[in-house]
Formats: sequence, C-alpha cells, structure tokens
Amino acid sequence: MQHPELDKQMAWRILSADQLGNLIPLSRSTIWRMERRGDFPRRFAITSGRVGWNEQEVQSWIKSRLTQGKACDPDKTDNCTEIK
Repeated sequence: MQHPELDKQMAWRILSADQLGNLIPLSRSTIWRMERRGDFPRRFAITSGRVGWNEQEVQSWIKSRLTQGKACDPDKTDNCTEIK
C-alpha cells in the first residue's frame, strides 16, 4: 500500500559532497565554517562514514543568495552594491 503523504515528504534528494561542490563554488572548509555559523544548510549523517545535504535546503539557500538584493560587477566579485 502506498502512502501519498510519505511520498511527498520523501520527494527530496540527498546531495553528496561532490554534488554539492558542483552546485556551490566554495571549498569544503568554507562550507563547513558556514554550517557552523548557521549560514548554510547543515549536513547529516547517512552512515558512520558518509554525510549528505538535503537538496531542497541547498536550493533554497541558493535562491536566498540570488534574491538578497545585491548586484556584482562581473569583473570584480568583491565589488557588490545593493540594488535599489
């Protein structure tokens, strides 16, 4: 017997560290520091030697970064200004 509510809850994927690296151009240590500060979705243990990230949480984080209201000069990534 299928459980539609359970299927809705399980509609997300688990991202590996390599998959996360393909989505987010940050080093693993930077991501780890951001997680510790609460600035990035937390990893969770899949097994004793493997971790993963909830893809929906990561996508939401990316979307929040895109909508923070800053525009950056493509030639100078450290030169970002607020959009008014």
